[in-house]
Amino acid sequence: MINRNITGIIQSVNLKCRILKSLDIKGANMKRLLPLTLLVSLMPLALSGCTTEDAIGAGIGAFMFVCWGVLALVGLLLFILWIITLVDCVKRDNSEFPGAGENTKTIWLVILIVTFFVNFWWVAAVVYYFAVMKKMPRKK
Repeated sequence: MINRNITGIIQSVNLKCRILKSLDIKGANMKRLLPLTLLVSLMPLALSGCTTEDAIGAGIGAFMFVCWGVLALVGLLLFILWIITLVDCVKRDNSEFPGAGENTKTIWLVILIVTFFVNFWWVAAVVYYFAVMKKMPRKK
């Protein structure tokens, strides 16, 4: 029975590959679609012999995995933004900050570094980006 399921999946993947090739999808798009096609083809095998509750649990698990992936990507992008803002703050002269006072650069550096240790670095990065980087772009 398992061999029949695997044979059916392989035939399904081959059919889908022929359909995609007939649509004239080339290069990078084809490389992105093949794993998705394989995943969709393996779903019946994964769900065969499962009860409705198992299938619902698998769906919820897949949804949670996708949500976790999206949140991890957003977190990574915010961390990159924090690094960019920290480098920008270090490279700026004190006079290049909006409303520049004597210690503006030092205050922003302290805010960016301290918020990293209290786990609000992403808030500081977004605030610095809009309050400093957007208002007064650095002269290259």
